[in-house]
Amino acid sequence: MKTIQSDQSGIAHVTVILSVVVLTAVGLGGWRVWQSQNSTKSAKSIPAISTPGKKADTTSTALPTKISVAKAGELTLPNGHADPTVVPTKTGYRMYVNHQGGQSGQSGIMIYTSTDGIKWDKEKDIIIPGASTSRAVVLESGIRLYYPGPQPIKVGAPRADMYSTSSADGLTFTKDPGTVIQPRSDAYYVEGPTVFQLADKTWRMYFNENTVAAAMQRDGEIWGASSVDGTTWKRDDKVTMQAGEEESQVGNMKAPWKQLLHPFVLKNPKGGYIMFYNSHSEMYAATSTDGLTWKKIGKIGIHGADMDGYFQADGTIRVYYGDYSPATGGLVYTATLKVQ
Repeated sequence: MKTIQSDQSGIAHVTVILSVVVLTAVGLGGWRVWQSQNSTKSAKSIPAISTPGKKADTTSTALPTKISVAKAGELTLPNGHADPTVVPTKTGYRMYVNHQGGQSGQSGIMIYTSTDGIKWDKEKDIIIPGASTSRAVVLESGIRLYYPGPQPIKVGAPRADMYSTSSADGLTFTKDPGTVIQPRSDAYYVEGPTVFQLADKTWRMYFNENTVAAAMQRDGEIWGASSVDGTTWKRDDKVTMQAGEEESQVGNMKAPWKQLLHPFVLKNPKGGYIMFYNSHSEMYAATSTDGLTWKKIGKIGIHGADMDGYFQADGTIRVYYGDYSPATGGLVYTATLKVQ
């Protein structure tokens, strides 16, 4: 089992030594909203990547200034689950989720299925042993799953890069060649990716990078990367987002503890983008007009971590996220958010 590090986020993936249902019976209108946000082109149809500094999305719109809880979280998956990421199927939805020990006794990514997005049944046991904080992306060719290697929480442990694996049917995956993202050096490790396309059809990734030496006091910054085809990535030269005063104050600690983890980006149907991230088991949000430059808007009122979700037809957001129970480990909840 991974040692619990600070925020109980990563929720299950930091318990092992050691996105989120795409439609909950919202009808055709809801499907079109989700599809417009998540459908992607094949690599051949993606144009050359934007030049540095070029705005990828010039949408002019009033961005949200507040995101709050419209419906409180309800337990969806108990007993050692975390990091949900969900895609639609012909009969409902499929969830890729981190579990600490399936039937085989292994920990890693396993698959659940649902017809309504509320009740989930196991579809397949561990498909990526030892993995956590994955993110599924819908392609014309099927599903691509981005995930980090096992976290090197001790100095001297093998370095963990970011990888991807692809599937035509969403069930049987083949690891893509090479490495998606590498940490800056052996002193860091990467995890918690979110992947989406900008308005110019180039790909954008955000992930958190942590210091290996932080060990029990898990830190983290949010970094970005860009890609033409979704497989070959170039890291940004500068960090995207760092913890401020609000994210760094934890209980009665005498010193600030900087931590930003597991970003998740949604395209806003009204324009721009919304990023969710967690720090010390509290969820925060930021907004962007172009998917490149972000403005924090603060806490959203959810205690938890590792969020995934989608816009519903009524303009609310259905989210899935993790929390931690000392008795059972990771827990997955669903809630509804109001965008103002």
